[in-house]
Amino acid sequence: MNVEKTSPLREFLLLLFGVAGALIVLYVALGMAAGVIATRLPEATEEILFGFFDEKYLISESKPNASQVELQKLLDRLTAIMREKRYDKHNAILICGDEVNAAALPGGNIIVYDGLLKQAESENEIAMILAHELGHFSNRDHLRGLGRLLALFALSAIVTGPSSSATDYFGAMAAGAETRFSQKQEYAADDYGFELATKLYGGSAGTSDFFDRLSSKDSKNPFFLYFRTHPASKMRADRIKKRIIDEKIPQLEKTPVPSALKNPECK
Repeated sequence: MNVEKTSPLREFLLLLFGVAGALIVLYVALGMAAGVIATRLPEATEEILFGFFDEKYLISESKPNASQVELQKLLDRLTAIMREKRYDKHNAILICGDEVNAAALPGGNIIVYDGLLKQAESENEIAMILAHELGHFSNRDHLRGLGRLLALFALSAIVTGPSSSATDYFGAMAAGAETRFSQKQEYAADDYGFELATKLYGGSAGTSDFFDRLSSKDSKNPFFLYFRTHPASKMRADRIKKRIIDEKIPQLEKTPVPSALKNPECK
């Protein structure tokens, strides 16, 4: 009787590649499912599922300070001229922090760091940033990104364990596959924000200023530019400027930053 000899190493490699293949298929499937769900998830359900974001970020609405009120007024002006409205109300949330950033959160909330407001040189610039975040809501990017994030964490936890230091490394490597897609989302949100901001002011003044300022801080290393989540700031600014020229959109005068936002109070 012949007994077929098997190599333990060969069996291990087959098992390893089989598991890796299954994880890749699972990752792609989860990403696709997240995209489908994001486009169909009712806003009321979204608020129920992700209400914990409100608990973390929303300030008390009973006593908003002047900066919070002014930021909300600007956001309300933008939402009033939106073509479609997925939410009954978008909330502008002012956060203390030197970070020059803003973000769209589930439930229609937009957080803005006071570090961003302190650098703004016009109200138009702030409006462009808020309108950009509204673009993410319009395209449901905030839910698509969250779905992919959960998928990445789940896969890295399966492979290396939830508390392993390798989990972060695995997630970072897998996130490289999302880079181009995320950049497309950012460009789409830029387009949406540009159109909404120019509609509000009747001109394009200030729409590229934020990206122009950030471009001086961008890494010029092409390796880092390829793997970053957001497109290079200079590319975003140049893209907006090209639209202004191609579409012959007037610049007009910039609107000064309201005093309550120039020196913001945050909680």
